[in-house]
Amino acid sequence: GACREGELDFANALKPILARSSTKVIGATTNNEYLKFFSSDGALKRRFETITVNEPRSKDVAVMIKNQITALENHHGVKISKKIIDFVILNANCYNYETKNPDRTIDLIDKTLVVAKLNGKKVATKNDVLANFDYNRKLFKQMPIESKTTIAYHEAGHFIVRYFSKDSSVSSILSVSIMPTDNYLGVTVFETNYNMIINKNREFYVKEIAECLAGRIAEKMYTNDLTSGATKDLHTANKLASKVVLEFGLEDDFNKYRTFDYKKSKEKSSSIDKYIDKLLEDAWIYAEKILTEKKEYLEALVNALTKNGILSITEIEKIFSSVSKVTTHNN
Repeated sequence: GACREGELDFANALKPILARSSTKVIGATTNNEYLKFFSSDGALKRRFETITVNEPRSKDVAVMIKNQITALENHHGVKISKKIIDFVILNANCYNYETKNPDRTIDLIDKTLVVAKLNGKKVATKNDVLANFDYNRKLFKQMPIESKTTIAYHEAGHFIVRYFSKDSSVSSILSVSIMPTDNYLGVTVFETNYNMIINKNREFYVKEIAECLAGRIAEKMYTNDLTSGATKDLHTANKLASKVVLEFGLEDDFNKYRTFDYKKSKEKSSSIDKYIDKLLEDAWIYAEKILTEKKEYLEALVNALTKNGILSITEIEKIFSSVSKVTTHNN
């Protein structure tokens, strides 16, 4: 509500009302807008209690949007079952991962009901969900098997290292996709468990960096190709390793008494590079070890991805269960 300098804006008009404690005000904004506009006014900020609302977990989305689903069903004259809603959530996560829930799920449910209505149906089916991604599925079918395999190794690499390091992670995996979208060719879908408390020591970050590098490592180990995603992963891993050394101060031999602002730091020296390189090397070795030891699981996941395009965590764990039985029998 800011006006020109010297004129009363809405924030200043609101302060005396809030001071009298006779009016309750609830507002909602994004983290960036809060930091830019709201928190800069100390007098206004202290009159509010900040409540962070995290993105809902996938298992909670259907219950959260129950009323919206009923309204959409009534509007379109089409019903949708809990089973199909779960299928919508899976596909919304894979095809629109860069957006947030519950919006992406509501949007896809709306489109699914429209498709069913246009086809004269009274109940939505999986085909009505998939009809929204006909173009993506067509592209997937047209992809050369070499391209599918490379992308599958990349995403399977991420999955394997994260899955078999799950004791150290604050996130859970939902699905893996190599279906082409407007913004990416593959994605490992996971969500943060905000209720989990974990000791974020050097070992934790070695595993986090290893998961970043795992797609690139899997490509190098099992294909003769590197994708643009492998380059992006390397960049992400380097940024995280630099933060661990400079900002988090977890390399005690280097910065025993001080830390550096990672974003503003101009510290550049061979000694810093040495510690960053060592952290990256340890993460690379850790990822390579898991990908070698779990090769049977990796290969099974790659084969299923190149065939199906998208796999939920339930489907993947069924595949892994079969691999475990075969491995145990052979031993």
